[in-house]
Amino acid sequence: MATGRAPPNPASARAPRVWWPRDARLALTVPGEQIPEGVEVHVKLDTGMGRWGLSELAAGARAVAGVMTHLATADSDLDFARLQLERFRAATDSLPQLTRHAANSAATLRLPESHFDAVRCGIALYGISPFGGDPAGDGLEPVLSWTTELAQVKLLRAGESTGYGRRFVAEHDTWIGILPVGYADGLRRSLTGTSVLVAGEPRPVVGTISMDAAAVELDRAHPAGTTVTIVGNGLTLEAHAEVAGTIAYELACGIDSSPTRAHRIAQ
Repeated sequence: MATGRAPPNPASARAPRVWWPRDARLALTVPGEQIPEGVEVHVKLDTGMGRWGLSELAAGARAVAGVMTHLATADSDLDFARLQLERFRAATDSLPQLTRHAANSAATLRLPESHFDAVRCGIALYGISPFGGDPAGDGLEPVLSWTTELAQVKLLRAGESTGYGRRFVAEHDTWIGILPVGYADGLRRSLTGTSVLVAGEPRPVVGTISMDAAAVELDRAHPAGTTVTIVGNGLTLEAHAEVAGTIAYELACGIDSSPTRAHRIAQ
């Protein structure tokens, strides 16, 4: 059965070399009471996330280099985030020798009192807003980009359709560009109706997005190989997330950067 995806590389099937934290001089996050021997750890306290973490730090724990917590509402409810910070301070003020950290991207940007000794920025490192709005509003500059190209261009006559279910039927003669990406690559089915840039111009994604193909309505014929920007050049992941009814985090995590399907461009 042909899938249109690259065959597996036999070399990649070899067992990868295992790098133990102590070999790489890394510290581990520990969310429970068991602390591994010979490895520095940062112990996680649960101050209100209700997920991973201890209710209190055990006295005399060995090899503990830091203590941390995770804020549940730094992007939506600052009052509860501040309550978590109060609990965290109360639990850790007697431990000045330990590195303390609590701030995720949202708290780093909006709650300076959460910074302590370090911050843990995630999505903000890509210039994506943790609040779902305009990244520039928080001084962020988007750096994530995702481009592809027109793999095929065809003219649909009035009444003809493209894609599964005939969700897009041409009302008049319409040029269509086919992109060689789909939901297997992170271009979700719910992104039908979003815009991409074809040769720098915004054009709508139409029809049903399939596993490894999507259709774009064009205003004129373009040559195959024309660059299509899915993210970047002013087109934000936040705008796609609004169309898909989700958050930019989920879309960013869904982009397939497998070396058989994508390559990185050094800046």
